This record gives sequence, C-alpha cells and structure tokens, in this order.
Amino acid sequence: MRKCERWPEENGIKFSVLIPTRDRLDLLKTAVASVQNQTYENWELVIVDNCSEEDVGGYAASLADSRIVFYRQSEAVSVTKNWNTANGLASGDYRIMLGDDDALLPKALEILAERISRHGHPEIVSFMAYEYLQPHVDPQNREGNVALSVPFLLDDNTEEMYLSMDWRRRSIEACFSFEKVLGYNMQFYCYSRKLVQRLERYGAFYEPPYPDYYTTSMAMLLAETFLYIPEVITVIGVTPKSYGCYYRNNNEKEGMKFHKEENFRSFAPLSVREMLCSVDEMDTAAFATFALAAKRLKGPYPSLKGYYKAVLKREALYRTVEELRFLTDQEMAAHITEAEKRELYAYAQELKNTRKGAPAANPEKPICFASLNGLLKNVEGVEKALLERSDRQYGDIDEWLKAEGLEIITANYAGRSIRVWGAYPRGIYLKQKLRKAGFLVNGCIDRMALEKNFAEKTFAENTVLSPKQALSRNREEYIVIPLLSRHAEILEWLKQGEYEPEKDFLYMGVSGGKPEGEMNGKALHFTSIPTGERD
Repeated sequence: MRKCERWPEENGIKFSVLIPTRDRLDLLKTAVASVQNQTYENWELVIVDNCSEEDVGGYAASLADSRIVFYRQSEAVSVTKNWNTANGLASGDYRIMLGDDDALLPKALEILAERISRHGHPEIVSFMAYEYLQPHVDPQNREGNVALSVPFLLDDNTEEMYLSMDWRRRSIEACFSFEKVLGYNMQFYCYSRKLVQRLERYGAFYEPPYPDYYTTSMAMLLAETFLYIPEVITVIGVTPKSYGCYYRNNNEKEGMKFHKEENFRSFAPLSVREMLCSVDEMDTAAFATFALAAKRLKGPYPSLKGYYKAVLKREALYRTVEELRFLTDQEMAAHITEAEKRELYAYAQELKNTRKGAPAANPEKPICFASLNGLLKNVEGVEKALLERSDRQYGDIDEWLKAEGLEIITANYAGRSIRVWGAYPRGIYLKQKLRKAGFLVNGCIDRMALEKNFAEKTFAENTVLSPKQALSRNREEYIVIPLLSRHAEILEWLKQGEYEPEKDFLYMGVSGGKPEGEMNGKALHFTSIPTGERD
C-alpha cells in the first residue's frame, strides 16, 4: 500500500481524487481520463480495486503516471471498507470521492483551487453536478437523461456563499425527519484533510450502511467553514451497477448484497434496532445511518415517525391501503403512540388517494448520450440545452429581454447595481440573465425576508433583503421586477421608498395567465436614464 509524498507547497493546493472500483474497467477508464485531462495538474489519483476479476492493476500500471496510487483488496470487501481504504491512502490537501461511473469536468480542479484559495481554505466545499442517467437504467426513462443536480434546496443556488452552522443544523434536523433537503452523494463535496482528521475522532471517516449519508451528516455539523459555489464540478453517473439503478428498479435488497451491506441492520445502534422495518431497504438503511451519526454526536435521534412515513410512501407504490395498515400494525405500532398510529393510517390513505388523482407527467425531451464519454465531449452542448429549458420555462422574461435588445441594454446600463424583486425561480432566472449581460446584480428583495427570517434561511444576509431594507438604501440600486401577479403590493412598497416607477429601472413580466390588478397587463420597460443620473 503506497502513499504519495506531499507535493511542495509552491505547487499550490494538492487534490486527492479517490476512485473505488470493482469489475467496471470500461467505466473506470472514462473516470480516470477525466482526472488526467484536468487543466490543473497538482493532483493524485487513488484507485482502490475491490478484488476485481478484470485486470485493473495492469491498466493502472499502463498509465505510467507517478501521480496514480493503486491498491488491490486481497478479497472483496464492503463498499464502506473500500471507501475507507481509498481515504486512508490519500495525501492531498483536499479530497473528492468519485465512483468509477462518475467523472470530473475538465476545469473542476482549477475552479476549486481558485475558490479555495480565495476563500481562505474552507474545510469543505460543495458544488453542483450533472446527473447522467445511462440509457436502459430507469424503467420510467429508458432513453436516459442528463440533468442539473444541486446539493441543497437553496432559495438561490446561483449565489456563492458560506453555509452557516445554524442553517446546517436545521438542515440535518430536517434530514433526520426524512425531508429531502440535501444531496448526500460524495460527488457534491470536496473536503479538507483537517475535516477528515476531525471526523475520524468519532470513528471511521465512512461508516455503514450508507457511508455517504453518514459522512455528509457528520460534516454538516462538524465543519467549521462550509463553502457553496454555484459551479458544476462533477458528473454523477447512474449505470446498471449503481445502487441508484437497484433503487429505481425496486431491487434494493440486491443492491445491498452487491455492496456487501446486506446485514446493515446490525450496524444500527442497539437502541433503535428493534424499531427497524423488514421492508424498504433504502429508508431503513438511512434511518440506521442517521441514528449512528446522532449517537456519535450525542444529538437527538432521527424522527421515528418521519422514518415510518417514508417507508409507507415507498411501499405505497406496491401495496394496497389494507396492506399498508397491516404493515403499520405489525412493524410500527409497538414503537409509537396510538395517536401516531392513527396518523400513519390516515397518511397511508392520503398516499393512495394522491396517486390515483396524480396528473400525467409532461417531461422535457431527454438530453441523451450513449456513454459518459460522449457527455464529457459535449459539456458545452449540455449547458446550452439546460439553459434553453430555462428559457422555455420563463419564456415571457426571455422574450422581453430579446424585444428590448439585451445588447442595447448592456451598452447603456452594464456595470450598474441591480436588485431583483423576488427570491423565487423567476427572479433567479432573470438575475442570471442580467449577470451574463454584464450587470452587477447584488441579489433579491423578498417580502418574507423579515417575516420568516429569510436572510438567515439563505445564509446570505447581504443578498436577500426585505422591501424595507432594500428601499432604505437611498435608491443606490435599480430594481428589476420579474413578475406581475403581486405588482400592486410591490408598487406600494416602491411608493413608500419614493421610487417613481415610470422613471426608474423596472420591468414587470407576466407570471402565467391574465395579470391581476390596476396595471391591467401593462408592462414597464427600461428608460433612457443616463447612467449617472441616479448616483
């Protein structure tokens, strides 16, 4: 087992890219090439072969690259043990875990090195990814697809920001209640050696049954500095041998066997072991993992009711209401109150009623590639296609920008400070468009900023302001309004701030259907105010 020496500090931040693998040499080659093709060169690649029948060692040796560390397990071990082996071999300042069916985008390490240096070396960095669904993996989507995937349900995922400890704590509380508010995939994170050392005081860096769930939960609560950057860094592959494939095809038991974690219930703390259901491997494994993290951190245990609801939701795909009630009686009732049992009965009925009345989906045409290698060769095309989807979704804003002539607007106003009224998807879309046109978009205005602690929720106090905060700035910023449905309320706020809608930098777009209120559909446009007139 060879461990690389630390690179000289003058070479910059050293990254360790970890790739555990087993009998997927064809996929591994693409993942490895994505590391070798990086525009940033100070990296090591740690490949840990989980006793493959294929000659992975011969392939690694043929690469003849001193930055590649190879280790082969003497016998097949669990996914978690294989991950820990890879982590133990790493010598870099920062580490990224990839699957052998994943990849880095070409400038991934260059972007990370720049952001890490600029922000004073945070302990962990999170970022966006493309999820690549290979053809013939998902029974509901045989063509495959590429989609943008984000690690958190942020109010604005276009802002680069530090994630406050208070927000992270609340997010983990939501996760422990089985609300899906963050992505656990290791491919969303780049973590520092310092963070690894801190987590290892509590046990192994990765713990079964779901090592990514465990490590993400622990890192969220233990990292001193946690940076989010709105950049796509990795591609998360979903292939026939990914656990995601087993999950999508309702074959989770086989997935746990494939990963040698089929006895995962034995890893749960004794205090919750009897509460685990015999069905729904995914949510049961998640509950066991959350319980272990809670025990290590001496925090509150995950919500038992939340776990049972998650099980019922999953099982409702295949069971009748009567069967769901029987499951509740047999495996859940002994651990909850009578009132909670009645609540689960009602929830089971609600699930079946909702499914009966669910409207037919009308998805966008898939972005398909026969292989991950094909996607990596067409990254710019993928980005363009995803932007075009947004353009179609917010067509009225896009049409207005085209009608006004973005080049003319940019020539007259680029560099001006702007704030978009509305921290919601339409506002975020317009903000991105204006930024690309050369405007300084400082953030959003939202009426809920004070009512529901919006600024704290988005951990970006300077980017999401309440109307009162924004309008008290003596008109330092032009305002752009991307919807008309609440225009009367917004105009009232502008009046209180002594704005003159006819003279200031405004836009009101239509948000679906016939616009309401006294404006009666009339839109306000850019005016030809000289750039310095409002200064």
